[in-house]
Amino acid sequence: MILSFISISLSGSVWMFLLFALCSLLLALFFYRYTVPQVTLAKKIVLSIIRSLVLIILMFIIFEPILSLINTTTKKPSIAVLIDNSRSMNIREGSNSDVENLKKFIAAKSLEKNLAGVDVKYYSFSSSLTGFEIFSPGSLKFSGDVTDISSALNQLKDQIRVQNHQAVVLISDGNYNVGKNPVYDAENLGVPVYTIGIGDTMEQKDVMISNIQTNNITYVDTRVPIDITVKWLAGANENVEVELNDGTQIIDRKIVTLTQSTAESRLRMFFEPKEEGTKKLTAAVSKIKDELTEKNNYQSVFVKVLKSKLQVLMIAGAPSADVAVVRQTLSEDQHISVSSLVQKNMSDFYERKLTRSLLDSSDCIVLIGFPNQASSYETLNLLKDAIDSQRKPVLFITAKNIDYNKLQTIDAFLPFSWSSVNNTELYVFPQIPEKMRAHPLINLDGGTSVESWQQLPPIYKVATMYRPKPESEMLASVRLENIQINEPLILTRNINRQKTLAVTAYGIWRWRLLSVGNPQTEKLLYLFLTNSVRWLTTKEDEKNVKIIPTKETYTTNEAVEFTGQVYNDQYRQVNDADVKVNLISGQEKYEILLNTIGSGRYEGSFGSIPEGDYSYAASAIRDGRTIGEDKGKFSVGKINIEFLDTRMNKQILEQIAYKTSGGYTDISKYNNLIPLITSNKFSSQEIVNVKEFELWNWEYVAGLLIILLAVEWFIRKRSGMV
Repeated sequence: MILSFISISLSGSVWMFLLFALCSLLLALFFYRYTVPQVTLAKKIVLSIIRSLVLIILMFIIFEPILSLINTTTKKPSIAVLIDNSRSMNIREGSNSDVENLKKFIAAKSLEKNLAGVDVKYYSFSSSLTGFEIFSPGSLKFSGDVTDISSALNQLKDQIRVQNHQAVVLISDGNYNVGKNPVYDAENLGVPVYTIGIGDTMEQKDVMISNIQTNNITYVDTRVPIDITVKWLAGANENVEVELNDGTQIIDRKIVTLTQSTAESRLRMFFEPKEEGTKKLTAAVSKIKDELTEKNNYQSVFVKVLKSKLQVLMIAGAPSADVAVVRQTLSEDQHISVSSLVQKNMSDFYERKLTRSLLDSSDCIVLIGFPNQASSYETLNLLKDAIDSQRKPVLFITAKNIDYNKLQTIDAFLPFSWSSVNNTELYVFPQIPEKMRAHPLINLDGGTSVESWQQLPPIYKVATMYRPKPESEMLASVRLENIQINEPLILTRNINRQKTLAVTAYGIWRWRLLSVGNPQTEKLLYLFLTNSVRWLTTKEDEKNVKIIPTKETYTTNEAVEFTGQVYNDQYRQVNDADVKVNLISGQEKYEILLNTIGSGRYEGSFGSIPEGDYSYAASAIRDGRTIGEDKGKFSVGKINIEFLDTRMNKQILEQIAYKTSGGYTDISKYNNLIPLITSNKFSSQEIVNVKEFELWNWEYVAGLLIILLAVEWFIRKRSGMV
């Protein structure tokens, strides 16, 4: 490397800077021409120099000088050899002649021997590109869980100029399963790419589980379907057994006949969980004779099993259309059981008496037009104690005859406050704020969308003013005709492990009965109410400590990452806890310490770990006291997309070679590529590197100014100068 040029540039005129510098020098000399008391000439000169230096440095800062160092380097030409290091390269069980040929190609150093004066730089890739200073056949492990050729070529582009790569040799089976088509990135390199194919274009005898699908969430004692796709290559007239298990027992099994007329078979099995928790279901197909590999014979899916039925207690102030529609709508969900109590008089309900045991056994309390003038304080206090002591979730729907004085009894649990009570009735529409359009209680499944809310018929609201409490989220505001009012229509609150959802209008029966026949809105009320009950009753939000992995399934090359949230008993954020996660898989045990990132959140990761099913137990400790714990499961490795396509993609390798004016050959004939590569004209390249330093922003400038001013002050003080 040769330093060929040095320059200093200013943001202003150089002559102007020199003029100011000269003026600074003259000003310093003039300032110290006469002193009181008189000092020696030597001191005057020193003080003048110091003062002029201070002024010049200040001018330097104002003019923002930049120092440029330009280096030139003569770089020898080189070739980049990219080798696919993913699992699919070594997919065959036992000996693999293609891998042996690859090792021979590396050991023979054919490129180095035939290209004098040209450096050969080796890289491996799977999900990303890795360079080697010293490379040997042993550097390849063929352990990558994905193949991203596009990313590897894109990363190589940054090395083309720096390393003076004038050609690329790409060795792969061509099966990219992550990223985009690599042809475009190969063209962007601007150099010829020579491709060497590994593998066989002919179908090898193989059977695999190519897909498994089911509901991510199900319920205890509910039979859920598991759809499994079995795919086979070059197999015919054989029977295989497909087995479904949950890690402890076989759940279901079926026989599939492989025929030449079809290449895959879809079958349905069933799983009926008996307990809550996260279950890992694995579908496995038996091995066939002379099969290419067993590594793709199984695939897994995680299913979250919830409580079989949610017990909803509905308390209404009086019979109404809203009561009938809400009760019927919730009852249509097979996983929700509704018990209703409609007030008859001050102490009685039509169905039965309200008791503490009835409140205790409910998972969610729905209040419709309750309390009203006929409601007793005894009933309200019973309700308040149950909500407060067990943090019962509440769905509140108002009515025209609400008694706001009695509503004060449960005001602490409501997400809104009110003022200016006025029973004048208004027609209102829901208006969804922009930031709430993606909220799961607004953007519902089943063909509904945010636009569906805009098509709903109007409902009723009294002119009483409602305001959201500070901790609440306003999911929908009020719209009168075309006038949007910043007043809540639907709002939620989740504080201190207490969830509440409120609708400040009534007549929501109109959203169902007047929406029949409109596919955009006819399911909206059903989805909104059932999803609201599920959101209210979700237990995860009630834990002080929530620690979860970022994924349910990791590859063996991925770091296992965890995120967490920690709250104290008052549900306030805790930022100074010791959060530990223990991983267990058989005899294997690992420990991860999570780091705080503020706002009660934590994160941490552990390097790649062996494949297997893992359970984890997490705890948060502060001042020697355990704040809370969490646990769960995840999986590493097991099934890999590298084994779902076992044939070489010769076409993509040939396209890359053609588009870049390179060439293609099979690994067994790699010597055929040497003449094509040597026909290139390789030349050295002069690489210019420019480094710029902002002198005005140099970290020592301020210190230098302080030192100069301190020295000047010291001399003046010792000389008795004013």
